[in-house]
Amino acid sequence: MPRTVTTFCRICLGGCRVKVTVSDDGRVERIGPDKENPYSWRDFCAKGRSAADLVEPPRRILKPMKRVGESYVEASCTDAATDIGRRLRHGGPTWRSRWASRCSAPRV
Repeated sequence: MPRTVTTFCRICLGGCRVKVTVSDDGRVERIGPDKENPYSWRDFCAKGRSAADLVEPPRRILKPMKRVGESYVEASCTDAATDIGRRLRHGGPTWRSRWASRCSAPRV
């Protein structure tokens, strides 16, 4: 049975109170304004209305992907880690010098 939790929106500094309907498996079903709260004008903005998409974005990538030509295909975690390691090892001096310049502290 879904339950309703009163909390506040953390997207902007307004901190509007919202009521979030949560399903039994913990997924956000609905986000609505807290009508009893006089300090948030009994409403909330469009950013707050779409906050559920921040928790579970509709286009979220759930598995490792590998680019093959112009498209992406699903890859195993082992294949993805191996491919990344291979490319890091054989990146060449250009890649290494760019990386070192970003990671090293300035010399005094």
